[in-house]
Amino acid sequence: MKHWQGEISGDGIQWERRMPNGKTRVVDNPLLLANRKAKRLASLLGHYADRPPRQAKAPYVGAAVFLHAADVRTSLDPVGRQHVYGPPGATASGLPGIGDLLLARRSGGQVDRAPGRAITRLIETAGVRPATAERMVGQLLLAPRPYAEGPGWQDFLAGHQVQTQQVRRVRFYLAARAAPAERDMIMRAAEREYRILQDIHHDGIVHAVDMVEHPLGPAVVFEHEEDSVRLDRWMDEHGGSLGIDQRLALVRQLAETMRYAHSRRLVHRNLNPRSILVQRPDSTRPRLVVIDWQTGGRLPGSSQPSAGGPGTLGGSGTLGGTIHIEQLADEAARVYQAPEIGYADVSGPLLDVFALGALAYLIFTGRPPAAGVAEMRTRLAEAGGLDARFDNPRAVQLRLPGFSADGLRELGRRVRDVYTAGASAGGRVAAVVDDGYVDLLALRVTGALGGKVGVAPRIFLKKLVADVLDRVDLHPDFDPRRDYPVTLVAGELTDVERNAAGRAVRSVDDIELDLP
Repeated sequence: MKHWQGEISGDGIQWERRMPNGKTRVVDNPLLLANRKAKRLASLLGHYADRPPRQAKAPYVGAAVFLHAADVRTSLDPVGRQHVYGPPGATASGLPGIGDLLLARRSGGQVDRAPGRAITRLIETAGVRPATAERMVGQLLLAPRPYAEGPGWQDFLAGHQVQTQQVRRVRFYLAARAAPAERDMIMRAAEREYRILQDIHHDGIVHAVDMVEHPLGPAVVFEHEEDSVRLDRWMDEHGGSLGIDQRLALVRQLAETMRYAHSRRLVHRNLNPRSILVQRPDSTRPRLVVIDWQTGGRLPGSSQPSAGGPGTLGGSGTLGGTIHIEQLADEAARVYQAPEIGYADVSGPLLDVFALGALAYLIFTGRPPAAGVAEMRTRLAEAGGLDARFDNPRAVQLRLPGFSADGLRELGRRVRDVYTAGASAGGRVAAVVDDGYVDLLALRVTGALGGKVGVAPRIFLKKLVADVLDRVDLHPDFDPRRDYPVTLVAGELTDVERNAAGRAVRSVDDIELDLP
């Protein structure tokens, strides 16, 4: 039940709320969470219904969303409208009334007094009870509503009773609510996430503060910034206004974070936009923090001490990633997973590299790499997986094993082709920024960086897209050969690029490169 006023639009995955005060907010379709809860409840009731003495048949448990604000209006697509109901008689909502759901006749007959009592006893036996509004974890007072939820867990924000300025995120692994067959898996996930993050100290990786026992199940306490926003939601709100430099900076942040993790023998194995929080979301330099490490592991060679026991660190400091990826990963994460995700012997770092590339696609284009798992599989069948030995040379996407001069030129041409496909003046852009100019620009930028091709891609792409392609598309008379003297400014270079440029960039003075 949601008392959401104003106008709601969206699809089966995400909705946008336009509230009466004019503000907008992107949220997940609430049916996703309701359906997850319904499946969990159905599984739990089914387990106890099968135990002797069999007091009642497990009831059907379905999911629906009731938008009960009187003035709600919707423009949801056909998938987004499924199982969503509005107030009775409120035709302005554009939804069927809740009475259509409640009064619909169902197969199996009516539930009279005797079956109703049996179902009530079954629910009591399963331990389903109303949640308390205020709960404590040590000195932390939990917020009354969950902050986030996923397969087998719920997150709550919490304030410290003494240090009132301190905010924590508490993840409950809901072992107590799970069917017995799933409890061990959930308990291991909690211990895994806490243990593999010990001795990890990086601004881009969430810090696990403590792990405590709780009636709901083990709870892992994390540091948290109150203004944090999930990456997919942040991209929906801010993605359209990002420049090429900002997009490159975001990808660089993630790449550097995962490089640090891999240097500490730490792998994630389920990197996706929902496992990344954006801190300082309204600043010009937001910070990305990787969370949700319950599917990850520590590779051989980790310096962590042994904890002993199944599912914990062994004597070598190794804690393998879970084999239960599907049970612990959200459905929306599947399009960011490598096809080899289910193989027991696949390298964890390679899975992270694949996901990093998929995230880069999202950051640069504003779209997921595929609309769903079926489309993802089709694209992977064309482009290949993690093993370069089995690449398809006829694929529409090209694997660049390492940047050479030829590779840099090929990258520039591919970017130019993608750009022209969506440009308002694509034909003119393709004619003016032809292969010869792309090659010349790559040569001159690389030359300014001491001939070091490996450090050139970032600044080369920035110059190509922002300084050349955009201007040709916007200004019919612009000719980069005549009107664009390539200039590198020290302030726009990274430390690595400045070092590569050497004496040519020692201060904020420009480097001027004349192109014919």
